[in-house]
Amino acid sequence: MARKLKEAELTTRNARTKLPAQAKPYWRRVDAEIHIGYRKGKRSGVWVVRWAIGNGYRQETVGNADDVTSVGTLTHDQAVRRGVEIVEQARKDEAAAAAGPIETVESAVRSYIEMRDARDSRRRGRTVKSDAHTRLTRHVLSHKIAAVKLHNLTPADVLAWQGGLTSLKETTQVRLWSDLRAALLAKDCKVKLPKRDDGDRDEYVETAREGQILTDAQVFAIVAKALEYDRDFGRLVSVLAATGARLSQVVRLKVSDFQPDISRLTVPTSRKGSQRNKLPSINVVLAPTVRDMLIEITKGRGPADPLLERNRAGNGRPLTRGAWKTASEMTKPWAAVLEAAGMKDSGIVPYALRHSSIVRWLRGTTPLDAAKQHDTSLSMIERHYGKFVRSSADDLAARMAISFGPATDGSNVHQLRTA
Repeated sequence: MARKLKEAELTTRNARTKLPAQAKPYWRRVDAEIHIGYRKGKRSGVWVVRWAIGNGYRQETVGNADDVTSVGTLTHDQAVRRGVEIVEQARKDEAAAAAGPIETVESAVRSYIEMRDARDSRRRGRTVKSDAHTRLTRHVLSHKIAAVKLHNLTPADVLAWQGGLTSLKETTQVRLWSDLRAALLAKDCKVKLPKRDDGDRDEYVETAREGQILTDAQVFAIVAKALEYDRDFGRLVSVLAATGARLSQVVRLKVSDFQPDISRLTVPTSRKGSQRNKLPSINVVLAPTVRDMLIEITKGRGPADPLLERNRAGNGRPLTRGAWKTASEMTKPWAAVLEAAGMKDSGIVPYALRHSSIVRWLRGTTPLDAAKQHDTSLSMIERHYGKFVRSSADDLAARMAISFGPATDGSNVHQLRTA
């Protein structure tokens, strides 16, 4: 290390032809710890790189020099760049090994699956597999990305994996990436993907939302048929429609969250996204019909009891009452309600109640108000409900328009007075 490096001229093909062949490489400094080397053979040479480790060096082959042909060979500058990459990768490997067992995408995903399974099992009171368990096992653990070490994972690896998911529904692809990203972040592995051209994606999302935007009459029909099908299910659907909240928020409601004297329901905010500067709850003013429905089911119950319950029984156990827990519990009754309401083949999902509520707010208030009331961001409103934001803005602008002459269409527009 202390010896002075005798540097050789290696930068050009002509300079290297003048060097005599020898077994040991000729060296040239890249930086204080990295040297690029050239081992001269009888016809052509090979690039090597070495770097300081302790009191010595570690050496690796870089590739063939472009002494005879340019095809599949490396110039001096290319060899330097590739040599530095080799050194950086080796240092990353060494640091990862020193930190303990080397984590891979597979080990990160398995840890995440274990956490999700445990969480869902606690919520249901029995051992279950989470929906993330099935998705990640089928689409990540079976893919070659699973073998990639976390410290080597690149955006290109993730994009290659995503490229194999194109046959899946867009929503499934989004959930898969959300699950995988959460698994990686839990291991402090951050992969920043390049921004996508979201033109097609936004078109898909807007079209999907359009098919799930219900008229008030459709919402009334679904609620009415849900109450006819089962009172417990009808109350759940009624609260979803009245609040525009996610199911994960509604199932966490307690009796104490209902304030009948002021017709208000305090809905807990979602656990999604960053919790920094996030309000713990959202106040929703209820219509008299929904208020009266909740008054009926909260009489004589404790403040910590679940607001919405359903009958539970199974495995020979007696009938009990318990809170709604997962979306899968809605699948069968929802299908029956749609059929009864004459919407069997409509493809309408329960989340349509949330979409419809957001659009209802957009038509009567500002995008910011709609975002706050529905526990989401303004950027999400603009991205997924842009058409309705523009429509709402046009309506508001029309109301604010002024005329400089008498109206010709019979509308109630006042002419500006002159002084």
